[in-house]
Amino acid sequence: MANKPRPVPFTIGAGTSLSGVVPTGGEPVVAIVTPAGWTTAALTLQASHDGGVTYSVVWSGAAAAEYSVAAVVASRYVAIDPVLTAGASSIKVQSGTSAAAVNQVSAVTGTVVTRSVA
Repeated sequence: MANKPRPVPFTIGAGTSLSGVVPTGGEPVVAIVTPAGWTTAALTLQASHDGGVTYSVVWSGAAAAEYSVAAVVASRYVAIDPVLTAGASSIKVQSGTSAAAVNQVSAVTGTVVTRSVA
């Protein structure tokens, strides 16, 4: 089926706030699914345009600020505007913001959902 959503796992270790690399296959992120053990925090993203060499904070032009979904709790499907990660080869999921990271109490594994919009 064309344009089928593709789940990709991400892990944030206990006592840390940033996931490892999540390959997107060039498809934009359309959702993040937080796991049951997620410590409530804002959810933000970092994206790489160069194959994972450099990561930058995902910025919302409309808000003129770091893209952030406030106070995300455990076990939620959080829709993400695919325009925000268009062209990214991989992303990282951040618990909290770049200015105020929130460490996860326990190691958590959630899901990034990508989908081709072409």
